[in-house]
Amino acid sequence: MARSYRYRFGGSAATLVLNMKRMADANHVDFSGDDKAGQVEGMGAKGSYEISGDEVTVTIHRIPFIISWGTVEEQLDSTARTWGATRMT
Repeated sequence: MARSYRYRFGGSAATLVLNMKRMADANHVDFSGDDKAGQVEGMGAKGSYEISGDEVTVTIHRIPFIISWGTVEEQLDSTARTWGATRMT
């Protein structure tokens, strides 16, 4: 079952995507997308994102069996901060 998380970011969507791509490349994860939408897949996980204005919605479609959703949320929130984004509640 997929789960979605919304984040607000500062700066441009192009900069956000560049930061996301750099992080994916550094972790040997496949990344494809632009400043509107894209996908990421690797290390047993699969996700996608959609950008609208200053918000990005990240949807996690699959995670490795041995990782909990709590761990995914913590890691995603931490990673989003490096992109200049904060989670919306």
